[in-house]
Amino acid sequence: MGRDLCPLSGTSVLHQHFDDIGINKWGVLEGFRAPLDEVSLTLGSDDDFDEEDLEGLCDMDDELPSRRFLWRDRKNAEIYQQSRKDQLIVVAYCPALLFGGSKHIAWTKAQQRLLQGIVYELTRPSSRESREHVITDALVNEAGARDDLVRCPLLDRQQRYVVFGGNGSRPGRGYQIVGRTSKGWLHRAGVRHSIPKGSPTRFDAIKNFLDDLDVLSTDLDLTVVGYHSTRNEWKDLPELRSCLRRGFGRDWLDECVIRIYAPEDWRLRWRYFFSKRLGFRWIPESASDKGTAIASYFATKLSRILSRTSVESDAE
Repeated sequence: MGRDLCPLSGTSVLHQHFDDIGINKWGVLEGFRAPLDEVSLTLGSDDDFDEEDLEGLCDMDDELPSRRFLWRDRKNAEIYQQSRKDQLIVVAYCPALLFGGSKHIAWTKAQQRLLQGIVYELTRPSSRESREHVITDALVNEAGARDDLVRCPLLDRQQRYVVFGGNGSRPGRGYQIVGRTSKGWLHRAGVRHSIPKGSPTRFDAIKNFLDDLDVLSTDLDLTVVGYHSTRNEWKDLPELRSCLRRGFGRDWLDECVIRIYAPEDWRLRWRYFFSKRLGFRWIPESASDKGTAIASYFATKLSRILSRTSVESDAE
């Protein structure tokens, strides 16, 4: 963020700007730097890109104005993918990294790590595309490897959603909380040690995970869904938390997959959350962002509320 866009500029609040990281500060990402005329880009489509189209990519330094940080190119695709798998390169939600620990946000470190793990699992139509997969009419992927769709009864059919449910060979299908190989949601939330069945700490860790999900879902308008494909049963977050009270419920938790949904405009909603909590009218996305998007969002939201109220009144 430039100094001219920083909402703290000119105030007495102690803060710091990071304007230009420069060469040799990107770690493994250094391997993906290259002159524009030597690289064939893959940015989610087959369109041709020129230097003007790439203004959104990071400038590396003043001495090499023709160079950009290229986060994906065909020559380095295998190295890039392996670096992602090894978590040497991770997707991060920057506002949470910057402000998640603020007393105004009041998230614990575990909740901050969980949110980064959730964002990392944003489902996309394919590995080549940067845009997210959008769910309509509450139709979501079945549990198997096929592309069959089922209607989730816990989603609003009038709402468009994105899902933080993973990619790869089974995109959008979510993960078990622990998982057979201990690579489920707990692993993605930063719990790196295995938690075998029968361990006295297993359900303490699951309880903490669900408690943290409850905080994040309240703050960020997330819909947490547990799906047991064998039983064809769906549970919302309060029901998932109640499963911890009895043995049958604990077995259900061990066997189900957790999928996390958010409204399609989640980025806008989350930015409004941070703006409000930090005491700003609006944190701009760019120099041209005057907050008109959030005004339009509230107008649409009010219109939907009035429309539903009218329908309910007519029904009475």
